[in-house]
Amino acid sequence: MANAATPVRDTWERHAFDTIKGSDYLADQDAVETMCQEAVDRVIEMERLGTLFSRTKDGKIAQRPFGGAGFPRTCYAADRTGHNLLHTLYEQVVGSEILVYEEWYALALVVAEGRCMGLLALDFFKGRIVPIHAKAVVLGTGGYGRIFLRSTNAVINTGSGCFLAYQAGYLSRTWNSSNFIPRAFTERTS
Repeated sequence: MANAATPVRDTWERHAFDTIKGSDYLADQDAVETMCQEAVDRVIEMERLGTLFSRTKDGKIAQRPFGGAGFPRTCYAADRTGHNLLHTLYEQVVGSEILVYEEWYALALVVAEGRCMGLLALDFFKGRIVPIHAKAVVLGTGGYGRIFLRSTNAVINTGSGCFLAYQAGYLSRTWNSSNFIPRAFTERTS
């Protein structure tokens, strides 16, 4: 989300090419084009909503190269970009009075006639399992970085959200395109 084409030399087309190439050409190319075309507007929107991005000496949003990018197009907020974006979005959700299930855990997707109709969730505070009917279900569960022995991912990132989809019969064609950046290093002691 925090990748945006630098207006000076970069273009959304170059950004899209880097993204698709970086996925070994497995990414959904239409989705990548949309993301790259909208990237600058989304970064500006997040800034206006309250995300404090790092700045250059002349006050512009700082950008750096990331991964296989051909240009420094990754906007960042020190070393807490995801954290800052998450909190900005959470503030907007709460401010818009959208219902948030705090401390709930999705246990299973409910599928009927090939369509996801909702989910079963555990309410940690009350210790009960509750069915939740929904017209649409969007899983944004944080990935599965904790399946590895060493990871900088949050402890909750166990892959359980991906497993929910798999268990319900929704096979993803992009499991191999998961955003995993191995940054956990260890020293040899012997």
